[in-house]
Amino acid sequence: MTVQLDPYFREIKRPAQIADCFVAWLEGARSQGNITAVFAAAQGLLSASVAVSRILWPDDYINKKVLTREQSEALPGHRDYRSQALRTTLAADDFRDLLADRDVRNAFEHFDQRMDLHLMGGKPIVDFNVGMPEFIDAPFNTLRLFDDVRNDLAILGNTINLKQLYRAMKELSDRAEAHQTNLAQAADNEQEARKPAAIVPESDFSI
Repeated sequence: MTVQLDPYFREIKRPAQIADCFVAWLEGARSQGNITAVFAAAQGLLSASVAVSRILWPDDYINKKVLTREQSEALPGHRDYRSQALRTTLAADDFRDLLADRDVRNAFEHFDQRMDLHLMGGKPIVDFNVGMPEFIDAPFNTLRLFDDVRNDLAILGNTINLKQLYRAMKELSDRAEAHQTNLAQAADNEQEARKPAAIVPESDFSI
Protein backbone atom coordinates (compact mmCIF):
# COMPACT_ATOMS: atom_id res chain seq x y z
CA MET A 1 0.00 0.00 0.00
CA THR A 2 1.24 3.46 -0.88
CA VAL A 3 -0.06 6.69 0.61
CA GLN A 4 0.49 10.27 -0.49
CA LEU A 5 1.68 11.97 2.69
CA ASP A 6 1.95 15.54 1.42
CA PRO A 7 -1.72 16.45 2.15
CA TYR A 8 -1.28 15.13 5.69
CA PHE A 9 1.85 17.19 6.16
CA ARG A 10 -0.27 20.26 5.43
CA GLU A 11 -2.73 19.20 8.11
CA ILE A 12 0.14 19.09 10.60
CA LYS A 13 1.30 22.58 9.64
CA ARG A 14 -2.05 24.38 9.54
CA PRO A 15 -3.06 23.77 13.16
CA ALA A 16 0.39 24.96 14.23
CA GLN A 17 -0.24 28.20 12.34
CA ILE A 18 -3.63 28.52 14.03
CA ALA A 19 -1.93 27.87 17.36
CA ASP A 20 0.33 30.86 16.69
CA CYS A 21 -2.77 33.08 16.77
CA PHE A 22 -4.09 31.61 20.01
CA VAL A 23 -0.69 31.87 21.71
CA ALA A 24 -0.46 35.53 20.73
CA TRP A 25 -3.98 36.04 22.08
CA LEU A 26 -3.10 34.21 25.29
CA GLU A 27 0.00 36.32 25.86
CA GLY A 28 -1.97 39.51 25.29
CA ALA A 29 -4.76 38.39 27.61
CA ARG A 30 -2.26 37.55 30.35
CA SER A 31 -0.60 40.94 30.14
CA GLN A 32 -4.00 42.68 30.24
CA GLY A 33 -5.34 40.54 33.06
CA ASN A 34 -8.27 39.39 30.91
CA ILE A 35 -9.06 36.05 32.55
CA THR A 36 -11.92 35.15 30.22
CA ALA A 37 -9.71 35.68 27.19
CA VAL A 38 -6.95 33.61 28.80
CA PHE A 39 -9.20 30.57 28.99
CA ALA A 40 -10.73 31.23 25.57
CA ALA A 41 -7.25 31.33 24.01
CA ALA A 42 -6.19 28.22 25.95
CA GLN A 43 -9.24 26.34 24.69
CA GLY A 44 -8.45 27.40 21.13
CA LEU A 45 -4.88 26.17 21.48
CA LEU A 46 -6.14 22.83 22.77
CA SER A 47 -8.54 22.49 19.85
CA ALA A 48 -5.72 23.16 17.39
CA SER A 49 -3.57 20.52 19.07
CA VAL A 50 -6.36 17.95 18.84
CA ALA A 51 -6.50 18.49 15.08
CA VAL A 52 -2.87 17.35 14.96
CA SER A 53 -3.57 14.51 17.38
CA ARG A 54 -6.38 13.14 15.24
CA ILE A 55 -4.23 13.13 12.13
CA LEU A 56 -1.44 11.24 13.88
CA TRP A 57 -3.53 9.02 16.16
CA PRO A 58 -6.93 8.80 14.44
CA ASP A 59 -10.08 7.52 16.12
CA ASP A 60 -11.52 4.15 15.15
CA TYR A 61 -14.97 5.60 14.50
CA ILE A 62 -16.50 4.95 11.07
CA ASN A 63 -19.78 6.57 10.04
CA LYS A 64 -21.25 3.78 7.98
CA LYS A 65 -24.30 5.90 7.16
CA VAL A 66 -22.32 8.04 4.72
CA LEU A 67 -19.94 5.37 3.39
CA THR A 68 -20.40 2.55 0.97
CA ARG A 69 -19.73 -0.98 2.16
CA GLU A 70 -16.47 -1.05 0.22
CA GLN A 71 -15.34 2.24 1.78
CA SER A 72 -16.25 1.04 5.28
CA GLU A 73 -14.16 -2.07 4.77
CA ALA A 74 -11.17 -0.31 3.20
CA LEU A 75 -10.98 2.79 5.40
CA PRO A 76 -9.61 1.26 8.63
CA GLY A 77 -6.65 -0.36 6.87
CA HIS A 78 -5.85 2.79 4.93
CA ARG A 79 -6.16 4.98 8.02
CA ASP A 80 -3.96 2.72 10.13
CA TYR A 81 -1.30 2.47 7.44
CA ARG A 82 -1.10 6.17 6.61
CA SER A 83 -1.15 7.27 10.28
CA GLN A 84 1.67 4.85 11.07
CA ALA A 85 3.62 6.06 8.04
CA LEU A 86 3.06 9.67 9.07
CA ARG A 87 4.09 9.08 12.69
CA THR A 88 7.22 7.23 11.58
CA THR A 89 8.19 9.88 9.03
CA LEU A 90 7.79 12.72 11.53
CA ALA A 91 9.05 10.75 14.56
CA ALA A 92 5.79 11.83 16.18
CA ASP A 93 6.16 9.46 19.11
CA ASP A 94 8.62 12.02 20.51
CA PHE A 95 5.49 13.97 21.49
CA ARG A 96 3.02 11.15 22.08
CA ASP A 97 2.54 11.95 25.78
CA LEU A 98 1.55 15.52 24.91
CA LEU A 99 -0.49 15.08 21.75
CA ALA A 100 -2.09 11.66 21.93
CA ASP A 101 -3.63 12.41 25.33
CA ARG A 102 -6.84 14.39 24.80
CA ASP A 103 -8.09 14.33 28.40
CA VAL A 104 -7.74 18.08 29.03
CA ARG A 105 -9.39 19.02 25.76
CA ASN A 106 -12.21 16.53 26.36
CA ALA A 107 -12.71 17.93 29.86
CA PHE A 108 -12.98 21.42 28.33
CA GLU A 109 -15.33 20.39 25.52
CA HIS A 110 -17.54 18.16 27.71
CA PHE A 111 -17.34 20.27 30.84
CA ASP A 112 -21.09 20.13 31.43
CA GLN A 113 -21.08 16.34 31.41
CA ARG A 114 -18.18 15.98 33.86
CA MET A 115 -18.66 18.76 36.37
CA ASP A 116 -21.35 16.88 38.30
CA LEU A 117 -18.74 14.43 39.55
CA HIS A 118 -16.58 17.27 40.84
CA LEU A 119 -19.50 19.00 42.55
CA MET A 120 -20.88 15.96 44.36
CA GLY A 121 -18.53 16.39 47.34
CA GLY A 122 -19.94 19.77 48.27
CA LYS A 123 -16.55 21.49 48.56
CA PRO A 124 -16.21 25.23 47.90
CA ILE A 125 -15.46 25.95 44.25
CA VAL A 126 -12.60 27.85 42.62
CA ASP A 127 -13.11 28.44 38.89
CA PHE A 128 -11.52 30.50 36.12
CA ASN A 129 -8.47 31.04 38.28
CA VAL A 130 -5.14 32.31 36.96
CA GLY A 131 -2.25 31.70 39.32
CA MET A 132 -0.25 29.00 41.02
CA PRO A 133 -2.33 26.19 42.58
CA GLU A 134 -0.23 26.34 45.75
CA PHE A 135 -2.05 29.57 46.65
CA ILE A 136 -5.41 27.80 46.72
CA ASP A 137 -6.35 26.22 50.05
CA ALA A 138 -6.82 22.45 50.02
CA PRO A 139 -10.57 22.35 50.82
CA PHE A 140 -11.41 24.08 47.56
CA ASN A 141 -12.46 22.18 44.44
CA THR A 142 -10.72 23.73 41.43
CA LEU A 143 -12.66 23.45 38.18
CA ARG A 144 -10.50 25.48 35.77
CA LEU A 145 -7.07 26.88 36.52
CA PHE A 146 -4.20 28.30 34.48
CA ASP A 147 -0.84 28.38 36.22
CA ASP A 148 0.74 31.37 34.52
CA VAL A 149 4.14 30.59 36.04
CA ARG A 150 4.47 26.99 34.86
CA ASN A 151 2.04 27.38 31.90
CA ASP A 152 -0.01 24.45 33.18
CA LEU A 153 -3.71 24.30 32.29
CA ALA A 154 -5.85 22.23 34.65
CA ILE A 155 -9.44 21.34 33.84
CA LEU A 156 -11.44 19.15 36.24
CA GLY A 157 -8.30 17.45 37.53
CA ASN A 158 -6.65 16.97 34.12
CA THR A 159 -3.47 18.98 33.48
CA ILE A 160 -1.29 19.77 30.47
CA ASN A 161 1.57 22.19 29.92
CA LEU A 162 0.55 24.58 27.16
CA LYS A 163 4.08 25.75 26.43
CA GLN A 164 5.31 22.21 25.85
CA LEU A 165 2.21 21.43 23.80
CA TYR A 166 2.79 24.44 21.56
CA ARG A 167 6.46 23.60 21.11
CA ALA A 168 5.53 20.05 20.10
CA MET A 169 3.14 21.35 17.45
CA LYS A 170 5.75 23.75 16.07
CA GLU A 171 8.44 21.06 15.96
CA LEU A 172 6.16 18.67 14.08
CA SER A 173 5.24 21.49 11.72
CA ASP A 174 8.92 22.13 11.03
CA ARG A 175 9.50 18.44 10.37
CA ALA A 176 6.53 18.32 8.01
CA GLU A 177 7.85 21.37 6.17
CA ALA A 178 11.28 19.75 5.79
CA HIS A 179 9.76 16.57 4.35
CA GLN A 180 7.62 18.58 1.95
CA THR A 181 10.73 20.38 0.75
CA ASN A 182 12.51 17.04 0.25
CA LEU A 183 9.55 15.63 -1.67
CA ALA A 184 9.41 18.67 -3.92
CA GLN A 185 13.14 18.46 -4.57
CA ALA A 186 12.89 14.76 -5.37
CA ALA A 187 10.03 15.43 -7.80
CA ASP A 188 12.04 18.16 -9.51
CA ASN A 189 15.04 15.85 -9.82
CA GLU A 190 12.89 13.09 -11.28
CA GLN A 191 11.36 15.46 -13.79
CA GLU A 192 14.79 16.72 -14.77
CA ALA A 193 16.06 13.17 -15.22
CA ARG A 194 13.18 12.37 -17.59
CA LYS A 195 14.02 15.20 -19.94
CA PRO A 196 15.56 13.97 -23.19
CA ALA A 197 19.22 14.72 -23.62
CA ALA A 198 19.92 17.75 -25.73
CA ILE A 199 20.99 16.92 -29.28
CA VAL A 200 24.01 18.87 -30.42
CA PRO A 201 24.15 19.03 -34.22
CA GLU A 202 27.45 18.06 -35.76
CA SER A 203 29.32 20.94 -37.33
CA ASP A 204 30.12 20.69 -41.03
CA PHE A 205 32.84 23.28 -40.73
CA SER A 206 36.24 21.82 -41.33
CA ILE A 207 39.69 23.34 -41.59
